[in-house]
Amino acid sequence: MLLILLLFIPVSIHSAPTDQVKRIDPLLEQQKKYLDIIKKAYNKKYPEAQNETDYPSVASLNKNRLGLRDKQPLSIPEINAEISDYLYQSDLLLTEEQAISIAKSIENDNNRTKRQAVTNPNYLWDKNQPIHYEFRASLNPAHLPIIRRGIKFWNDNTCLDFKRDDTAPDRLSIFAGDGCYTYYGKRSRVQDLSIGYYCEQFATVTHEIMHALGFTHHQLRDDRDDHIILNVRNIKKEDQSNFAKTPLSDGQLLNIPYDYGSVMHYYPSVYANDTSKFTMMARQPLFQFTMGQLHEPSFTDILAVNRLYNCASKCPTQLPCSNAGYTDPRNCNQCKCPPYFSGRLCRILAPGTSPVCNGQVLHATSVWQSFDGVQRDPSTTTNYTRAFTTCNWHIIGIVGRRVEIKITSTHLDNLCFNNCFVRTLEINLGKIEKSGFYVCCRDFLNRVFTSESDFVALRGYIENLQLRFTVQYRIA
Repeated sequence: MLLILLLFIPVSIHSAPTDQVKRIDPLLEQQKKYLDIIKKAYNKKYPEAQNETDYPSVASLNKNRLGLRDKQPLSIPEINAEISDYLYQSDLLLTEEQAISIAKSIENDNNRTKRQAVTNPNYLWDKNQPIHYEFRASLNPAHLPIIRRGIKFWNDNTCLDFKRDDTAPDRLSIFAGDGCYTYYGKRSRVQDLSIGYYCEQFATVTHEIMHALGFTHHQLRDDRDDHIILNVRNIKKEDQSNFAKTPLSDGQLLNIPYDYGSVMHYYPSVYANDTSKFTMMARQPLFQFTMGQLHEPSFTDILAVNRLYNCASKCPTQLPCSNAGYTDPRNCNQCKCPPYFSGRLCRILAPGTSPVCNGQVLHATSVWQSFDGVQRDPSTTTNYTRAFTTCNWHIIGIVGRRVEIKITSTHLDNLCFNNCFVRTLEINLGKIEKSGFYVCCRDFLNRVFTSESDFVALRGYIENLQLRFTVQYRIA
């Protein structure tokens, strides 16, 4: 009878070892002195909180979010909470040179130095040579498929080649440490990249690899304040330096637009004293729950890596790609398209990956029309090591006229939560080169949204069986 009962006890793939090591990894211990250099510079420059903005409570949203907390993967700052004192911005290892550079930048008010992507060639990988990596014995074999998928993503979407080689002199050494972390940019010889317990999520793996390729967090861009407002009074004092714009950031140099949906953007209540209030408020409020998305790297993330490594040089002739696409460095006869489009020149609707997906192109007229979107995947579960699936819809008006849309019904619960993970409808009102805003609760019902052009893209993400909605649309 006992054996029968044991068969019905659920086993979580997230279960960490029961004999967790209490001591801090020496690799992390040495980082403490580097973080102290940065914090000392920040506290000297800003002895008090920099503003007194106090936003209205969002306790009701947090209360609702709690209902799905057990169904959401943990964010990196949450996973690394116990070792955050040893990591910059919760998941970055630094060299002493980098720490001093950040401290000087803080002392000098940043002086709009080069930011978000590495500009020192010593921290870049050679795009003409494979990026070697190894899997260390500490990794849970059950987590290897998701790590391989994260590596394959960057291999397939950029001009960078990844190759497993356990003995290469320069290599990424992937292991299961006390959390999720790595060095920023290339470090000579063997470079540690930890994918510990609870880090086995596709977005987390690709996030850490993007750090190793030379990128820091999106909310540290020099133009950050044009897009988000910091509620500094609600940021823990010991974590305020994590928001300092540093010489390790700047997608502007790559001509990459600010993207709330970047996989490198943290969620809006990160480092909060009071978790019923946000620490970051989107200046475009519709994007509040897009920050911190845990699906996959955005189109702009992929573009940023390709531009940083000048992957366009792989193709002698650039194609006339449409809809913000660009020549794919992996296939010079094909365009790399935003996720809403496909085809050689990015001119057709991208097919969905959900087994049931009624994605199609809808044509708006001056009269309100209605459409029921349906997306299902019976195989999806809340096991975060498997892939979510997608479905796409286009709404097209006439040239020179905008489109109005409103979601009039949905089976989405009345649950607003950070990063909209379980099932999400993304609405892009025309700036297709970057992410749209995420809808995962009923707060958006019956609100009229106006496009910025004659085009609207809808994209569904599901990890939990199905997504259903009714959208009405017309020419504005």
